[in-house]
Amino acid sequence: MKRPSGITTVESKVLVPVDLLEEHVNSKHHPHEDEKNASYLHNVFAYDFENILCCSEELEVDGAVEIHMTDQGCWHRCITIPVTTALMVICSKGMDETYRLTWSCSLS
Repeated sequence: MKRPSGITTVESKVLVPVDLLEEHVNSKHHPHEDEKNASYLHNVFAYDFENILCCSEELEVDGAVEIHMTDQGCWHRCITIPVTTALMVICSKGMDETYRLTWSCSLS
């Protein structure tokens, strides 16, 4: 009886254009908007927390998902599936007063 193959790894090969994203966010957000956000955050959270200036964007990216499989260690097979996905990205303002990519996740 033949045993089914086993998936060993699944890798995302989606490239996020981090530099372009950070440049876009830094050109889009202005200091007066940050001050409004900071006062809002200050009122919502306890005084023990620091204000964290952040913003979020939705970004559509193209790439691939690679699925690696083996059959009892005898053979190795890789299937590549092209994908287009929407990402939610969060950028936080650092001490250098510029936004940097902090976190991202797929919305699909």
